[in-house]
Amino acid sequence: MHRQSYPSASHISLPRRLFHLGLPMVAIMAIGTLGFMWTDGWTPERSLYFTIVTVSTVGYGDYELSDAGRRFALFMIMGGFAVVTYFVGQLIQIVVERQLDWERAMRKQAAAATDHFIVAGFGRIGRLVCESLHREQIPFVVIDQNRDKAESAARLGYTTVVDNATHDTVLRSCGIERARGLVCLTPSDAVNIVITLSARGISQSLTIISRAEDGDGIRKMKLAGATRIISPIQRGALAVANSITKPHVIDFFDESTESADNVEFCRVAVRPGSSLDGGTIADCGLAQSASLVPVAVRRADGTLVVRPAPDQQLAAGDTVIFAGHPGAVIEFCAEAA
Repeated sequence: MHRQSYPSASHISLPRRLFHLGLPMVAIMAIGTLGFMWTDGWTPERSLYFTIVTVSTVGYGDYELSDAGRRFALFMIMGGFAVVTYFVGQLIQIVVERQLDWERAMRKQAAAATDHFIVAGFGRIGRLVCESLHREQIPFVVIDQNRDKAESAARLGYTTVVDNATHDTVLRSCGIERARGLVCLTPSDAVNIVITLSARGISQSLTIISRAEDGDGIRKMKLAGATRIISPIQRGALAVANSITKPHVIDFFDESTESADNVEFCRVAVRPGSSLDGGTIADCGLAQSASLVPVAVRRADGTLVVRPAPDQQLAAGDTVIFAGHPGAVIEFCAEAA
């Protein structure tokens, strides 16, 4: 025999559920108002007021009731209390279900993400990082166990999971195996280290950028397997010092950041057999260009040459870092490929 299935309460639309929920309340108010008008001959306004006082179990002693009115009041107290209890219980259930539906939808989006970044921690720094990723249209997933912060991220339109990022299951549920990288930005070095350890245990090739507050945290973060370590305190102190000793440099970087349409930083890897392989900074046109400025060259062995000279030799495996107008940057990257 075929058994008919009915939609669960959670699949009924919210307006329809609220309509069904409000019907008993309207009915009990109407019955009470008409009943007191009939038993005691009161006006509709006085009858409605007395009905509300009765149903809410506030108590009253300012009205004298007839015998019929007292009997009807007993019925209203019992029936009204049952209706109000049902109304409050169902209202709480709707709120909880809506919250669970939101979390389920977010977890489903996080599980389907690919080629994305995972941002663990939506504090002040995490918010700025997410704003930058969103502006650059780079997909990402936010993880934060603080519900207020997570809901704040969700209101901004970010895919957000309310959970503890130190757990492997949470990282896996956010598609860490398919992610481009992980950014650990919680305010605790200990938590960031544990997240880094968990992520490195899952993927050996994953790019992990982690925040550290002091030298000890930086050292432990390296041991945990972080690819890059950012110390806001150290960088902030360095920026203040450079503002004093090298204000023109700081002004240049501030203007570059604020005017992203005018200046863009880029790096190009020197590939074997490319036009850069075996040449110099001057040969590739960076030294003479009015639109491009060579900033540094990272050698294949990891050493960094800042402000490379025009005769700086380039070889396969090196990386050239330069700045310039976006159009010139794109053109140079295409020629160097």
